[in-house]
Amino acid sequence: MALSRNLTLAFSSESSIEEELKRESTADAITILISYLVMFAYISLTLGDTPRLSSFYISSKVLLGLAGVMLVMLSVLGSVGIFSALGVKSTLIIMEVIPFLVLAVGVDNMCILVHAVKRQQLDLPLERRMSNALVEVGPSITLASLSEVLAFAVGSFISMPACRVFSMFAALAVLLDFLLQITAFVALIVLDSSRAEDKRVDCLPCMKVHPMHVDFDKGITKL
Repeated sequence: MALSRNLTLAFSSESSIEEELKRESTADAITILISYLVMFAYISLTLGDTPRLSSFYISSKVLLGLAGVMLVMLSVLGSVGIFSALGVKSTLIIMEVIPFLVLAVGVDNMCILVHAVKRQQLDLPLERRMSNALVEVGPSITLASLSEVLAFAVGSFISMPACRVFSMFAALAVLLDFLLQITAFVALIVLDSSRAEDKRVDCLPCMKVHPMHVDFDKGITKL
């Protein structure tokens, strides 16, 4: 915008909106990245069992937390990709809000699933423990996720274009996140639990600790 004593001049081009969206998205990318890294650290510490530092490298859940955050990112990208393929244009609020929204929902479900598995009897086979955990918390996760999807789906009937598009993207992102968690994340929990029971290092599962026996139920490390 150009200003003078007797004249105010403003201009706009066809690419102005696109350039502004690109500039704002780039500026917020660092904030989104930092928030995902913070949530990754929180998930890794929350999901893991750290009764003693001597068993931390086995009982931690760094890889599981990283995989969970990546599944959340995939659900957001999947929602944007599907609607973009259908010709629905994204808005600035979608890129700024939906990643945080789906991350909050996804982290809650991940913690519920992992801690439900921990509450199962250790003498049961791992697959049976996982199935019992799904029976225990599956209905609540399903009901909560579907309620959020339906709430956003109702918002897609709003006449305001920005709110309508946001609701559509958010509903699909939450739905994809739920589907990934009850399929891919459940399988990842089983793989991570199998790694821990086999006494393999969390970040380096190819390394196995032979001389130590870790009792994860009581948090005691025995030589």
